[in-house]
Amino acid sequence: MNFFLLLSKNFIAQFLLLLSLPLISRYFIPESVGALGVFTATVSIISTISTLRLELVLARKPENIKSNYVFSLFLIFISLLLSLVMSILYQMISKYIGFNSIEFKWLFLSSWLFSVSNVFLYYYNGKGQFDISGNSKVIRVLAYLLFICFFIFFDLYKYEYSLIYAFSFSYLIVVFYYINFFGLSLFLLSGLRRVSFLYIKKYKNYIKFTFPHHLINVTTSNFPIILLGYYFSLEEVGYYTLAQKLMLTPLGVISATCSSYLANKVFSKKIKREKKIIIFNNFSTLLFLVGAIVVVFWVIFGRPLVIIILGESWEGVYHMAIYMIPWIILLPLASSMSVFPTLLNQNKKALIVEIVSFLLRVSSLAIGVYNDSFNLSIMLFSIASLVVMLYQYFWVRGMVIKGIEHDRV
Repeated sequence: MNFFLLLSKNFIAQFLLLLSLPLISRYFIPESVGALGVFTATVSIISTISTLRLELVLARKPENIKSNYVFSLFLIFISLLLSLVMSILYQMISKYIGFNSIEFKWLFLSSWLFSVSNVFLYYYNGKGQFDISGNSKVIRVLAYLLFICFFIFFDLYKYEYSLIYAFSFSYLIVVFYYINFFGLSLFLLSGLRRVSFLYIKKYKNYIKFTFPHHLINVTTSNFPIILLGYYFSLEEVGYYTLAQKLMLTPLGVISATCSSYLANKVFSKKIKREKKIIIFNNFSTLLFLVGAIVVVFWVIFGRPLVIIILGESWEGVYHMAIYMIPWIILLPLASSMSVFPTLLNQNKKALIVEIVSFLLRVSSLAIGVYNDSFNLSIMLFSIASLVVMLYQYFWVRGMVIKGIEHDRV
C-alpha cells in the first residue's frame, strides 16, 4: 500500500509540473527554458558521479538501520566533495571550449542538493517510509512553482537564469524537509569509517558495473541537450526541453508503474510459468499501443493544443515532438523493461549495451551538427533511440522467456 502511495504522489508531482507549463510559457521566453534544460542536464550527470550511485544500496531492506544511517552521512559527505570537483572541472572545460558556462556556485549547490535529496529518497524507501519520500516530490514541485510565481510577481522572470534559481531553491527546501526527519546523531559518527568501508567492500560490484551503467544511461539522456545547447541557440533547446516534458513526463509515470507491476508478476513464484509468458507478451503489446496512441493523438491534436495551452510563440514545441516520434512510440515499452537486466543478473552485458547505445546516439547527433541542422539532430537521435530500444526489448524478452523456461527444468 505504501509503495502505491509513493507512485500516486509521484503522479501528483508530475501532474503539477504539467499544469505549470502554461504559466511558464506565458511569462518565460524559450531561451530561459533552454538554459534550464542545459543546467538540469549538467546537474543530472554531476549528481550521478558525486554519489557513484551507491545510494541504490540504501533502497534494499536494511540489515541494520544504524548502519544505513551512517552510510547515508558518508554519501552526503562524498557527494559534497565530488560535486565540488566536478563543478570546477566543468567550469574549466567550458572556458576552454568557449561555452557559456553556468555560474559555479549555482551548479555546485544544485548538484550537491540534488545528490543529497537522492540519498535521502533511497534511505527512506529502504526503511519503507514511502510517505516521507512521496511527500518530498510534491513539496519540491510546489516549492518550484512558488519561486516561479515569486519571480513573476516581482517582474524578475525576464532574467535568463530565473528558472535555474527556482530549480535550485526548490531542492534546498526538499533537503530541509528531509533533515527534519533525518536528524543528526553525532554518537553514530564514530562508526563512519568502519561502516562505509564495509558497505563499499560488500557492494563493490555497484561501483564496477551499476554505476557506469547508470552514468552512461544518464549521460545518454542528457548529453544531447548540453551538446545542442553548445552548437545551436537556446531557443531551439527550449522547444526541445518543453517537448520532452510534455511527452516524456506522463509516459515516464506510466512506465514506472508498469515496470514494478510487470517485474512483480514475471518473477513471482506463485504464478505458473506459462501464465508469466502470457502476461509479459500481453503487457508488451499494451505498452506499445500506449506509445502508438500517444503519437497518433499528438499528430492530430498536438498543434492546436500547443497553441491553446502554451501560446503561438511555442508552436516549435509541436514540431520538435514530431521529430521525437520514433523515440516516443517505444518509450513506454523500453522503460518498463529497464529493470530486468539487473533482476536477471545481466549487468555486464547491460553496460556494454549502454556503451554502444551512447556511441550510436552521439554519432547521430554529430551528423546533425555537421549539417548545421537542429531538427536533423533530433530526428536521427530519435531513430537511433528506436533501434537501441528494439534491441533491448528483444534481448530482455529472450532473457525472460529463457529464464522462465529454465525454471521448468
